[in-house]
Amino acid sequence: MLTELVGITKEVRVGAGRFSENMEALKRNWLFSTYFEERGYYDKSGYEVKLEDYIDQINNKIKDFDERIKTLKELEKKQISKK
Repeated sequence: MLTELVGITKEVRVGAGRFSENMEALKRNWLFSTYFEERGYYDKSGYEVKLEDYIDQINNKIKDFDERIKTLKELEKKQISKK
């Protein structure tokens, strides 16, 4: 009886894990995402804020790279003019 109980417990853990994976997949499915958003399971605004932060970081790095490219081009012109 104890062996059967241990076996059932293992099966329940596996089943709960698979159920959790399926629910996470449904949260991101276009057909069901609205349902989960309305229930508060999926905070879309939080992800949007993170994405905006990442976009800002990328834009800042692009500006930095542009400035460095400009500096390198100026240095290159100076080297060419010296020769």
